[in-house]
Amino acid sequence: MKPSPGTGQAGAASHKQHQLKADSNVCLYAPDCFLLAWCAGLLSAFLSAEAAAAALLCLCGICLFRRMRPRGILAAAMGLVLGIGVWHLYVRQTVQPLCAMDGQSIRCTGTVTGISAAADGRPVYTLRTSLSGHRAAVDWYAPADSTLLRHGDCITLQAELTRISSDYRFHTAQTQAGHGKYLRIYRAEIVEITQKRGVSITHAIYEYRTAITERIRKMLPDDEGGLLCAMLFGDKSALDGETSDALYRTGIGHITAVSGLHLVFFCTAVTWILRRMRCSAKFIFLMHIPAVVLFILLADASVSVYRAALMLLLARSAPLFGRQTDALRSLALAMFLCTAAAPYIIGSASFWLSVSGVLGIGVLAPHLTRNIKSTNLREFLSLCTVSAAVTPASVLLFGESSLLSPVCNLIVLPLCTAALCLGFIVLLTGGMSAFLFVPAGILCRAVILLTKTLSLLPFSHFRLTEPFIRYTVAAAAIVLLLMLAAGKTPRAVTLTALACAIAVTFTAAAFAASANSKLQIAVLGSEKDAAAVISANGSNLILDLSGGRNNAQYVQRWLTDCGIESADLLLAAPDNAAAYQAELRGISILHVTVYSDALWRSEPRICGCTPLCTAEPVLLDTGNLTVNWYGDTTDIKWHGRVISLRPADSPACDAGYVIRWGGLPDAADNTPYVIVPAQTGSNFLFTLPQSGDAKIRFLS
Repeated sequence: MKPSPGTGQAGAASHKQHQLKADSNVCLYAPDCFLLAWCAGLLSAFLSAEAAAAALLCLCGICLFRRMRPRGILAAAMGLVLGIGVWHLYVRQTVQPLCAMDGQSIRCTGTVTGISAAADGRPVYTLRTSLSGHRAAVDWYAPADSTLLRHGDCITLQAELTRISSDYRFHTAQTQAGHGKYLRIYRAEIVEITQKRGVSITHAIYEYRTAITERIRKMLPDDEGGLLCAMLFGDKSALDGETSDALYRTGIGHITAVSGLHLVFFCTAVTWILRRMRCSAKFIFLMHIPAVVLFILLADASVSVYRAALMLLLARSAPLFGRQTDALRSLALAMFLCTAAAPYIIGSASFWLSVSGVLGIGVLAPHLTRNIKSTNLREFLSLCTVSAAVTPASVLLFGESSLLSPVCNLIVLPLCTAALCLGFIVLLTGGMSAFLFVPAGILCRAVILLTKTLSLLPFSHFRLTEPFIRYTVAAAAIVLLLMLAAGKTPRAVTLTALACAIAVTFTAAAFAASANSKLQIAVLGSEKDAAAVISANGSNLILDLSGGRNNAQYVQRWLTDCGIESADLLLAAPDNAAAYQAELRGISILHVTVYSDALWRSEPRICGCTPLCTAEPVLLDTGNLTVNWYGDTTDIKWHGRVISLRPADSPACDAGYVIRWGGLPDAADNTPYVIVPAQTGSNFLFTLPQSGDAKIRFLS
């Protein structure tokens, strides 16, 4: 029987409607335009005024490329302008007044909301307080002999406020700003302490979490216990740096950031229990709300958990209200709610890694793999898509990404999932099944061994630190988002992604090739201390100029940021040779020279080498590069041009380029090219090509 024309038209309309629903994840409507433009405006304003202008131009490009309806264009314009305006209002009304309190001594009363430990062992209490009418979180570095406080205690201090300054070693200011912290307390007198009394759900959950954490650390070795605590609660305090680097270099570092995966496990267990009790779907959804709140308290209310909680509740409420789940809209709405309540979250690295992961697994992967029939191939391509989605955020935030992420997520992630399941069973049973921590520890040991082994493979990860390369990555991400917003086919999006990857690869290769034809001198340190890393012709030399005790940390940060894993020579002062031994454990050093006229101990070993101790000047000649090192003064000759590194109190110099460190120079140099670092420290990169003028780039 042939279908009637009416039936055929109805079938075609039904098919078209079904197709639109299938593509709903990549179709933008007015609400989506507003929500996404809001986040874009907030982020661009957070970055800089130039980025905000670029966002406005990008909106114009989207409008032309997408051919959106007037309603969508208006919604996007409103969201973008409102996001930019809200960030500037937040800075003016909150950030600037708080930062202006730097150096002031005030009396403040706060509640302890977090407890950690500083590098020197002192307790660090996070206080939720009010400063000049602004609610703020402030870290108090308490004396080691002070009264121990508990979560929920109230304390009054006569405190001196200190603004969190930027430190190249840790990027402290940027990291803390993402948590809404702009001030610290180092010096304070305790006026009054009011201990938490009575029953408090928050305090009880915190004590329960602390008890479980202590039990894990007693039953498991340090490495396994630290990884399990990081996976369960996001507590990375016991996770050593080598393990953390291996996790991120293999692309599974997200397992230590409590997020959607952990919340899904928790809510799945709650759902399973309620279904066994024959509860209705609406009652199960209502019970998810307190379950999510409980989990947020257990996870110490991290940003990624807020995002995951909002998305989960939005997704599970959709069928109850006759709506179809739309991953992109749920993600955009969750981002809007998070940033509207706390605009500073827009600068949080964990927030953007979490958003990128959800975008990959909830939006990109279903769209790009919808026509693939093989389940195994579809799952593998989904993992690749998620890894690709996280790559721009990893490169822009950390300058590093992993090439092994799809494989490691396929092999290692199931082990992490099994360990998480065992840990959640112990949590839900009140610790009565603590014997499950033993197999969970075995799984964690397997994860650590696998990630450390895989991270040592050649080309397991790559680093892209040049600003131009990062701009290229950002431009590629914008192009792909435009393709997605335009509703292009999976084939077109995939080909565009491959083209962008090739462009970024060639750009990075071009910069790597040009680096060998340049002399690069990174001058690093704080206040009056300085160290230098000289790179030329594929060789790297480390020079400790002042002998400062923190110089090794600055050098280690620079080598890590640049992906430098070996150095030809380390020239160090005897007072801080041990610091380099501790900080450069993962760096291969061929030769070590100590500026000293005698050995300070028998058979010393520094960075795996027996050092040469000498009080005479050191001369290094590699053809086009000659380095004369006199302890605190260094003269470098590169293709006939001379660069002199010397302290501020040394006599005048007539070299072609003079780099002064340690403050303002006492004498005027006989050269038009004098570089004087800021008073807050050095931390800049001097680049001199074989021909042409030198360039200076200050490091954050």
